[in-house]
Amino acid sequence: MQNIGSFFVPGDYILGLKQHWKNDLLSGIVVALMALPMSLGIALASGFPPIAGVLTAIVGGVVVSFISGSQLSIKGPAGGLSAIAIGSVMLLGAGDANMGYKCTLAAILIAGLFQILFGMAKLGNLGDFFPSSVIHGMLAALGFIMAIKQLHVCLGSQVVSNNTWELVMQIPTIFQSIQPKIIIIGLISLAIMILFGVVNTRFTKMFPAPLMVVSVVVPLSLLMGLSHAHHYQFNSFNYIFEPNQYLIHVPSNLSNVLSLPSFSKILNLDFWSYVFMFALAGSIESLISTKAVDKLDPYHRTSDHNQDLFAIGVGNVICGMFGGLPMIAESKRSVINISNGGTTRWANFFHGAFLFLIILIAIPFINLIPMAALAAMLVFTGAKMALPSEFSKSYRIGKEQLLVFLTVFLLTVTYNFLIAIAAGIVLELIINVKYGAGLKSLFKANLAIKKQTGFTYLLRVEGPAIFSNFLWAKGYLNRIPDNSHLIFDFSKSTIVDHSFLDHLHYTGESRKAQGGSIEIIGLDFHNHLSAHPLATKRMNGLTVQTDRQLELELICNTNSYSFDARNNHNLGRYGAFINETKFKEVTKENVISFSRQGVNFEIADLHLTSSNTLQEQHYKMTAAVIDGFSFEIPKFLLQKEGFVQTFFQFGETKDIDFKEFPRFSYYYLLTGPNETLIRKFFRPGIIILLEEFKGYNIECIDGKLLIYKRMTELHEEEIVQMVDFLKQLAQTIYSLHAYLPIGTSLEAELEFIS
Repeated sequence: MQNIGSFFVPGDYILGLKQHWKNDLLSGIVVALMALPMSLGIALASGFPPIAGVLTAIVGGVVVSFISGSQLSIKGPAGGLSAIAIGSVMLLGAGDANMGYKCTLAAILIAGLFQILFGMAKLGNLGDFFPSSVIHGMLAALGFIMAIKQLHVCLGSQVVSNNTWELVMQIPTIFQSIQPKIIIIGLISLAIMILFGVVNTRFTKMFPAPLMVVSVVVPLSLLMGLSHAHHYQFNSFNYIFEPNQYLIHVPSNLSNVLSLPSFSKILNLDFWSYVFMFALAGSIESLISTKAVDKLDPYHRTSDHNQDLFAIGVGNVICGMFGGLPMIAESKRSVINISNGGTTRWANFFHGAFLFLIILIAIPFINLIPMAALAAMLVFTGAKMALPSEFSKSYRIGKEQLLVFLTVFLLTVTYNFLIAIAAGIVLELIINVKYGAGLKSLFKANLAIKKQTGFTYLLRVEGPAIFSNFLWAKGYLNRIPDNSHLIFDFSKSTIVDHSFLDHLHYTGESRKAQGGSIEIIGLDFHNHLSAHPLATKRMNGLTVQTDRQLELELICNTNSYSFDARNNHNLGRYGAFINETKFKEVTKENVISFSRQGVNFEIADLHLTSSNTLQEQHYKMTAAVIDGFSFEIPKFLLQKEGFVQTFFQFGETKDIDFKEFPRFSYYYLLTGPNETLIRKFFRPGIIILLEEFKGYNIECIDGKLLIYKRMTELHEEEIVQMVDFLKQLAQTIYSLHAYLPIGTSLEAELEFIS
């Protein structure tokens, strides 16, 4: 095995099989069990025969795994592309579903050829051109379309329109022609998906939700007699049940599964629009997925995106030729692969091979799966892609990003993906020009590189640094060794947009695995369009202070405190407290600072980005630091009982109680590595003060005290109250430890402090 740093990187191909076949086999089986129902459901949602989805997963595993540029990504059908596929089937078929299916196969085949060309032309960086909000808006829209269309199937109704808004309007009418047994199946399946999505245990990780749905609904469908036509009565109404309308049907003769494409629409403009939608949407989603999977690779391997794009193209040519769905590198199944110990490309192979084995021996079982259960899986998956939190996340990054996100979302749902992407790019360019980007620099970054000592390089960007010229900048980055320390200086950049920072942040994460890093400087005098760490930055003079900043500045002027509203990556006093394994991005702004009797006080709004790559979370909180004491203070953590958010972790978890102060011991959890020193520090006067000002958490490291109430920003009134507490706390600590000896009576301490 190749040794990189402290890691032994697994071998590839035959060597990888010898080393990790047990892990890969187990993971491949688990992924296959999840992929089976999802692949069947995606095929139905796409207007394809159910087996088409499984065929794509088999090709993605058995064939594509050997030419893939990624070790851990699982190749197969994608729920997001089902919205494009069903539109193609309905439009190209003009009422003939079978003809629409065959024409769509031809579009997939040609799209695969384009993806092969993309890979050969080294366009694996294609995803870096598109603005982040455009991509997220597109994915949310595809998820929304899938969820709305499959909701009808989940509740036993027939989808009678390809217009998403019409289907939204038809939701209230679903229950006018209900099939009670199918509604029960659909709601139970949806409940299982939601429950497994909320509960995070070892069992839910080893037993994926789709597999649990199938395990529950197949016996339930047998109990309900869904395998044969029958009459039944429910709530005094009579119903006729026909299994062909509601159950999966896979031919027992596998030779009937394969279907050849039809090129009869090749001169049709609509045909070519779907070719490019499959090629672009599939490529972008695959590249995004592969990037996310690379971040989770425990061996820090970086995928060859060009090779991966080429491999997916080959897979799509095969799928289009024999009747399969379009293929991508699928993120959810890839994450399950990693979490179950998948180590090399053989996990993807075993997943495809096991699916093939299932198809050979389990078709009677598959034909007992209700379509409503598969639809429930897709409703849940689509809804997660279009959650309200996705919209609020764009708003937190900046109002202009929400505008782009909404534009792409609405145009994708109303028209199609190509129009939406084009409109989103144009809108983003207009916004950047409005905010100071010059027309001459839209597609070419003015970047100067200067090598400094050792492996350190200074990269100075003048003019705009925006999504459309990032690829130009990345061309320079690729010439610098991955283990280098890069310093990006934006002090002369008129605008640094969210997408440029987002791409740069991802590049930094990739380089970190190779021993390199990226540092950003020169943004101290830029205004930020929002408090988000990756928000667009513009030169000063283009924006005004927020109401919060104006209020805080007034408080500082009244009390002769210093105030700095700028967003800054230089954390200063706060840096010692940040748990780097927990947060990958931290900035501070709205800094209030002052000194009293040689003790320094600083209060700031902190913005923290979690290191979870697939479900990134952002926190905003107000915290204070006190330092400058002339005596030693032991390391400790004092927090409210039940408060679990901390910046750093102690090896000791024992709660240090004070019997003479039961209220204090009941309300607070006090821990630290040296109990003796901690007990000496917490004099009675300090404990009584903390009982009076309940609600604050305090951490101490290197003699500095970090004080905060909760993981949110404090209101202006609360900041005034915090300042009062900080002064009293510092005065009490200083008075007791600088002047009174240990063992002084409580009465004497209180009298001295007062």
